[in-house]
Amino acid sequence: MSTVNPRNYDAAAPRRVAFLGLGVMGAPMAGHLARAGHRVTVYNRTASKAAAWVAEFGGAHAATPASATTTTCAR
Repeated sequence: MSTVNPRNYDAAAPRRVAFLGLGVMGAPMAGHLARAGHRVTVYNRTASKAAAWVAEFGGAHAATPASATTTTCAR
């Protein structure tokens, strides 16, 4: 079951976003970004939480915070 409430989003240009930390606040926040059409790469100390988030919302997960930002910021 998703922790993100359904919502309609205003149109915005999709961006690549790195999100670090998928705790009680982070997972829903990152989920809203993904559902709004952004390409989200997540990092969490507990890799299984990151994998579960990716299974629910898509996107990607990174092994380190640095690799999350490198993947996201690469042109």
